Amino acid sequence: MRPYDAVLIVSFGGPEGPDDVMPFLQNVTAGRGVPPARLAEVAEHYQQVGGVSPINGQNRALLAAVRADFTEHGVGLPVYWGNRHWAPTLTDVLGQMRDDGITHAIALLTSAYASYSGCRQYLDAIERARGEIGAGAPTVDRLRQYFNHPGFIEPMVDGVEAALRELPDEYRADAPLAFVAHSIPSAMEATSGPLGNAYTAQLLEAARLVSVGVGGEHRATVSFCSRSGSPATPWLEPDIGDRLSELAAEGVRAVVVVPIGFVSDHMEVVYDLDTEAAAKAADLGLRFVRSATVGTDPRFVAMVRELVLERAADGARRSEGSFGPAHDVCPIDCCRRRQMTESAQLLELAVTAARIAGEFLIESRPADLVVSTKSTPTDVVTQMDTGAEQLIAATIRAARPDDAIVGEEGQHAGATGGRRVRWIVDPIDGTVNYLYGLPQWAVSIAAEVDGVVVAGAVLDPSKGELFTAELGRGAYLNGARIRVTGCDELGQALVGTGFGYDTTRRARQAQVLTGILPMVRDIRRLGAASLDLCSLGCGRLDGYFERGLNLWDYAAAGLIAAEAGARVEGLHGQKPSSDILVAATPGVFEELHDLVAELGADHD
Repeated sequence: MRPYDAVLIVSFGGPEGPDDVMPFLQNVTAGRGVPPARLAEVAEHYQQVGGVSPINGQNRALLAAVRADFTEHGVGLPVYWGNRHWAPTLTDVLGQMRDDGITHAIALLTSAYASYSGCRQYLDAIERARGEIGAGAPTVDRLRQYFNHPGFIEPMVDGVEAALRELPDEYRADAPLAFVAHSIPSAMEATSGPLGNAYTAQLLEAARLVSVGVGGEHRATVSFCSRSGSPATPWLEPDIGDRLSELAAEGVRAVVVVPIGFVSDHMEVVYDLDTEAAAKAADLGLRFVRSATVGTDPRFVAMVRELVLERAADGARRSEGSFGPAHDVCPIDCCRRRQMTESAQLLELAVTAARIAGEFLIESRPADLVVSTKSTPTDVVTQMDTGAEQLIAATIRAARPDDAIVGEEGQHAGATGGRRVRWIVDPIDGTVNYLYGLPQWAVSIAAEVDGVVVAGAVLDPSKGELFTAELGRGAYLNGARIRVTGCDELGQALVGTGFGYDTTRRARQAQVLTGILPMVRDIRRLGAASLDLCSLGCGRLDGYFERGLNLWDYAAAGLIAAEAGARVEGLHGQKPSSDILVAATPGVFEELHDLVAELGADHD
């Protein structure tokens, strides 16, 4: 079991009696500007349950369960438990570990997600405790985040299914799932994970996985609870109480509240949800059922063992969904407020605008879309395209009023005139898919500085996938680094393409395709160029080519694919253009390029 000789469960901590409550809260909120009235309000919550937080008892139960599981499965590691804010403190526990001869431990954080308060602050607290101990303090690594591990998702799915069964038959089918997590400051969310905004991305993915796990037929939303801090500081919204009001106003009769942001039933669950949210639902006439947290579910306990063995011996890394396993070692600036480069600032704004547009396109889609046409009768545009583009443009102008904007649906503010920064926007790449209810569509936003694309974001709202890249800093999918495949033979390459709207061009593209198909593994046609290029970047395709693309189709995704290691070019060393774009892994590019050129794919 080397290099580790112990496991450390690291949690938040909580008061063990009435006299502990206010000192505990002052410890937690030190330096955060929380008004005294808010502290007194929260203290009263604890006093209503005898001044004892349930979290310590739950951590003791988890500690016992992990120890028993390790013993049963022959994992010969001692297991310790320490808190960030209350006894047993990390300093005391790490001191005990040193005295026990422990030199190198691995830590499980009782937070499944990336953020400063949910990950980095724990790591900083461990390092401070080590500094207080001094010589001989054990080093401590961290197990990866487990928001998408089957040992976390599967118990949550079972909990939701059990909660649904508690509802009367006539309410069950229509009951939405209201996923809830602890709110954090918006500024903290902006820096969560290696690239920012990882907390909400991971929450949305976990909620999606649980929703799919129970059949995917229940409407699902994510909201927040337990806001604290200065009232002037923006925090993630909406609050669960506001969400319940929205649902009631829509005529919803029952709701299942899912504490997706928590691993056990501590105060944020038993008071904010079981007390306040339940009372709110009763006032609104909503049937309210809260699903269980994972607690000491045997699958969650087994997950701890699996993660330890995985890290100690490079074992199999399990995860559900498309995010893949989270990183083991946090980058040095992960979840920290950092001095942002210009491209990072532009990317952050692109991500914000894309998320706003994506939410609008999902939540506000009408039953009957108003459809008009552009270049041909099959080249369609809807009111949602124009509405999303207007939202994106308004978001950009609010932050950067002097920038130029070029959009597919007519936004051309400042498109000429020497502006340094130009935004290239496709509000719905894949409008025909969106029109037909197919999931392959995306919001694409690129930022260009002095004629060079330096930042790009492609959001796939249907799958909850956010692809991002900055020039020279790599490409990411939901905060995890992505790379193209190692495919180096065209005959083994899965290649994507697309077709134009003009009938003459389509006929020519069909001819080209007959020359391509026998030479490759297979062809895929998603219907959204941005998703084709991002699929290349994350290894779902090995190559891609298409004639007739506009700049907004590939500006963001072309950067993402290139930063993931793909070659993205036109023919014969030219830049991509409406004539042709060819992109592939380095090992496939030359063969695909030469075949496309030989077949004359760049002309009709």
